[in-house]
Amino acid sequence: MAGGFAALFPDALSLPSAGNHETSILQAAVANSILRAVAVFVGLFLWNVTPDFRPLIAWVLAAAFLCYVLSAIVEAAVKRLIWDELQGLRSRLEVLDRKVSAILRDALEQRRLRWLWRRLLGRTTGQRLTFSLCRRASIVRHIAPV
Repeated sequence: MAGGFAALFPDALSLPSAGNHETSILQAAVANSILRAVAVFVGLFLWNVTPDFRPLIAWVLAAAFLCYVLSAIVEAAVKRLIWDELQGLRSRLEVLDRKVSAILRDALEQRRLRWLWRRLLGRTTGQRLTFSLCRRASIVRHIAPV
């Protein structure tokens, strides 16, 4: 049998195309079910034809199940660790976001005050202007001409 499974189902193992996602999922499901049926058939054949190897087959199946359970436990533990790390990063990112927002708000307020200062200086000629640039309160005071 030249080619095996790929010769029988050439599109089953190919990468999905952009517009054909549902078809590729269906093909993968069909291929998976065919592989499971073949595995069951081979397993039953070995179980019934070779009774001397039944203990070995039972041990292999038990070891495979144990490995599956252990991998599921490790997967859950890794997911929990990654989730905790992401939560920590998210909280640090929120703190950083607040700090950057405060810096940007302060810079914007200073820019507005500079713009207001230039505007007032352009309109009031001959007047003495004093500006008090307070970072927190953002106050601009205008003192009458001398």
